[in-house]
Amino acid sequence: MGSKSVSSVKERALNHILDMISSGRGLRAVEKHFLDIQQSIPDSEMKDHMMVSSVEAGHRVSSILGLGIGVTCNLRDRDGMMGADVLSSEVLGDIARLTLSGHTTVDLLPSLLYDLTFSVRDFRYSLESGQEFFELATIKK
Repeated sequence: MGSKSVSSVKERALNHILDMISSGRGLRAVEKHFLDIQQSIPDSEMKDHMMVSSVEAGHRVSSILGLGIGVTCNLRDRDGMMGADVLSSEVLGDIARLTLSGHTTVDLLPSLLYDLTFSVRDFRYSLESGQEFFELATIKK
């Protein structure tokens, strides 16, 4: 899967719809559904959820769940992709802990960056691990 941002996918879809309208072609049910979903997303949720820290991901998952929008945990463990629904998110100091369906818990690693991508088709977010990052150590002379 490519690493395209949510906004670029949305912009391409909107440009395609505008092209259809300006050329006089009617919109299909898919395009109408896309526009309906875009109107139902609050402006406060139209923000970048890419490459966020574990604690910030925990806070954002909690606020998304508070809006009544589902989140799927698509992190990998030793058995592969989890694919479980997130029931709740709790931030304890510098640790973010997710409670998943089946009442299992997952701690988000502070050494990873996380992506929350929105699926217009499913009207829910997917939590995925982005890339690992390292903090520079301060060296005193």
